[in-house]
Amino acid sequence: MNPQQSLKDFWQFVTEVQSFWKWVFLAATGSSLLDLILNLGPPWPGRAAIAFLTVLVEIFVYMLCYEIYKNKSKAILDSRLIRGAAGVAILFLIYLPMSSHFTLQLSRNSTDAAGFIYTDRARQYLKENPVISDREMVQEKENDVKAIFVSWTVDVTRTILLTLWESAYGCITLTFSVFVALRLKPIRTRKAEKPVGS
Repeated sequence: MNPQQSLKDFWQFVTEVQSFWKWVFLAATGSSLLDLILNLGPPWPGRAAIAFLTVLVEIFVYMLCYEIYKNKSKAILDSRLIRGAAGVAILFLIYLPMSSHFTLQLSRNSTDAAGFIYTDRARQYLKENPVISDREMVQEKENDVKAIFVSWTVDVTRTILLTLWESAYGCITLTFSVFVALRLKPIRTRKAEKPVGS
């Protein structure tokens, strides 16, 4: 191989890798800003971890879409676009009420997920203090939600909220990817139909 060509290929590879990591950074920043500004993200396992997981989901979906949909017909892409948009709507319609009900704002920068079964002590305390809120009870226990709710119910709620959030982001990524594929489809079709030698 020509040394100059080899060096050119190397720098092209470096440029592609750098572009990839810039995209990763922007994707992580975008999901973090959405969570920070709108306070929509799940309370567990923390903003940094959620941003990292969201980027992984986006990369995985982009890779799948590129391999699966790049040569599909317009009819199939139209169908996937509608399904992706419907998936986003359905997942957020499930996620938002659940998040509102089960997320406890323990302080300005601290949230956690409530469970759905009280411990025996918490149930007795509620009988003695019927007007106290879940948030206040957790705060009295130094923000330990598992001191108020049965441990496994807290784990279930955390997992469901995280799964719904990441699934919604996956559907958003799928929808955008299919939309881009549809925009590129006419270009590819025209190139494919272009006569040889013209």
